[in-house]
Amino acid sequence: MKIVIFGFLALVLSVGMISTSFAHTTVEVDQYKIEAGWGIEPPVVGIRNDLVFKITETGDTEGSYKGVTNVFKNVEVTAMYGGATKKIDINSDPRPGYYFSPIIPTKTG
Repeated sequence: MKIVIFGFLALVLSVGMISTSFAHTTVEVDQYKIEAGWGIEPPVVGIRNDLVFKITETGDTEGSYKGVTNVFKNVEVTAMYGGATKKIDINSDPRPGYYFSPIIPTKTG
């Protein structure tokens, strides 16, 4: 299941970086809800920002969700933009299910 989540995250990142929209993107995969976006929107070229991720799964009661922990443990993540790729570190936030990666945008779009 983790492979499906990480493959989908790579797709979300690559599509999200090409798009000109600044909104977070949320997708659902089985019982998981994955949200990806920027820490500060809109991102500005040359200004430090974060790629942010929120990963939750269905909770015990209908309509509730709980954060998924250790999602990026022992996983190598690569950000892609155009033909360029860069390995990035994903850090855990103190809140369960929240993750971030510091990044400096180098191009608009």
